[in-house]
Amino acid sequence: MTVPESVDTDGLALFFQEGKRFWRVGGRRTGSPPALEGSLVHPGPVGLMRDKTPPVVGDLRRAAHPAGARLEIPVSDPGAGVDIGTLRVRLDGRPIHPEYFHAYGRLTWRPVEPLGAGRHAVEVRLRDAAGHEARRTQHFRLENRWAPE
Repeated sequence: MTVPESVDTDGLALFFQEGKRFWRVGGRRTGSPPALEGSLVHPGPVGLMRDKTPPVVGDLRRAAHPAGARLEIPVSDPGAGVDIGTLRVRLDGRPIHPEYFHAYGRLTWRPVEPLGAGRHAVEVRLRDAAGHEARRTQHFRLENRWAPE
């Protein structure tokens, strides 16, 4: 989609409308005159929208799972979408590498080494595809040591 040169393309992206939902289908800037590029699987209504808000980092929770207890943190961005390549997560100041489940909008992490009893801090930093950053630090307390299962 060609965009007039007078239009600020910062934060603009292409969205496909399906009922009341909008799906980001592109927004990579190319060429001169400026254009936004995207791709569709199904034909339908497409429009430009500007993302003005950062991603949302939800409340951390400890969840039971057949493969072992884990930490889950919801992350979402209704605008340009989460840029998973910018994700940085730290537990007590050390980097950890959670899995990101796009379909569920959450990060999931299982410890590979035991965590001691006491207070722990988890910091999440990420950006959306429009470049807006979110950062949130949360704390949780373990009454007993948490060992991998």
